[in-house]
Amino acid sequence: MLAVLKSLCSVSLLQSFDFEGWRSYDERCYFFSSDMKSWHDALEDCVSKASNLMSIQDIHERVRCTPPHSSIFWIGLNDVASEGNWEWSDGTVFYPYLYWKEGQPDNWADNEDCGQVLGANEGRWNDETCSARRQYICKRSNRTYNLLIIDSIYHPCVCVCVCVCVCVRHIVLCLSSEPSSGL
Repeated sequence: MLAVLKSLCSVSLLQSFDFEGWRSYDERCYFFSSDMKSWHDALEDCVSKASNLMSIQDIHERVRCTPPHSSIFWIGLNDVASEGNWEWSDGTVFYPYLYWKEGQPDNWADNEDCGQVLGANEGRWNDETCSARRQYICKRSNRTYNLLIIDSIYHPCVCVCVCVCVCVRHIVLCLSSEPSSGL
C-alpha cells in the first residue's frame, strides 16, 4: 500500500476535484472568483467546490481577504432568513464586529439581504440586493488528507474511507481526512 499526504489546496488528486486557483492561509483555503454571480448562485458554486461563501472569523482573516481597492466580492453574510439577524451561510457563529461600512447595514429599499466586502473601504461590509452580480470568495478547511492506493490482490475492492472512494481496475483510491490506519 502507498500512502501519500497532500494538501488539497494545491493539488488535484482525483479528476472530480478541481482545486486550481485556491489560496492557502493557515488552516483555511480561499477561492477568489473572476466571474460574477448573484449571491445565491455564488453560494451554489462554492458548495459545488466543497466549500461555502467566506465567513470572517477574526481580524487576520478580514485583513488577508480584503479585495483589491475597487473590487466588491460576495461573502457568506446574510439576513435572508430574518431581517436584521445577520448570519454566515456556513453556519459559523456571527459575532457583530464593527466591520460594517459606516451607515451599514441599511436594507436600502427594503431589499438588501446579502453581504459583500468592499475593497475601496478597507474590507468593510455592505448589504446589497442578493440578485446583484458580483465576484465572490469561497472558503473551506485546509486539512491535510491521506491518499491511499490499495492493491486489491491483498485487499478486496471495498471502501475503507470516510470521504471519497473509487475502485478502478483492481485498485482502490481512497481520499480520507482520517489518519492512515496502516492497511
